[in-house]
Amino acid sequence: IVIDNSGCAIGILRGKNIECIKERKSIVPGKTRKGGQSAVRFERVRENLARDWYKSVAEDVREIFKKYEIKGILLGGPGPTKETFLEYLHPDLKKKIIAIRDTGYSDEYGLRELVEKSLDSLRKEEIYTELNILKTFFERIGKGSELVTYGIEEVKNALLSGAVDKLLISEEIDKKVLEELYKLGKRQRAEVFLISTGTQEGKQFKEFCGVGALLKFPVS
Repeated sequence: IVIDNSGCAIGILRGKNIECIKERKSIVPGKTRKGGQSAVRFERVRENLARDWYKSVAEDVREIFKKYEIKGILLGGPGPTKETFLEYLHPDLKKKIIAIRDTGYSDEYGLRELVEKSLDSLRKEEIYTELNILKTFFERIGKGSELVTYGIEEVKNALLSGAVDKLLISEEIDKKVLEELYKLGKRQRAEVFLISTGTQEGKQFKEFCGVGALLKFPVS
């Protein structure tokens, strides 16, 4: 869940995929007083609207999450709004909070940001492993390291040389190529990771090459 006084997004993290279930905008006005309203009256109206907003989102969360087996809840958003909103959550859902993080956004992008900032609390989840491997992959490329390679033929060559430590294959590449590389990776005793496109990093990997490897030693 990501929320502030301007909007919210509610999503589900399944394995390595982040799915936005619902996104809303609020009618809570900003803190700037408009027109001839007195500051005190304006602030009272604003507080009432904010309270109604939190209640409404909390009800959405309850209705959505009761359809799923929820293992834990991540809560985020800009500023202190998320902590205020927490008081409106059903007690059974409050118990499932595993991380509260500051995010710059309260929309679908904010959900992705929240997951990335909560990786320390998701160590047992698939997405933690995947994002860390992709981070290493792109860091090595950025540094010009010889312990990384990408592209179908380049990776095949590295596999046949016994140089591959971890083989990364996008789930979205041609199925025949995927199957061939998967079998070759297993035969060469490399760790094989199928990379989803359910994260921004996974999409970036697919668009960049779709096939890559972290190496034990350089290959020519």
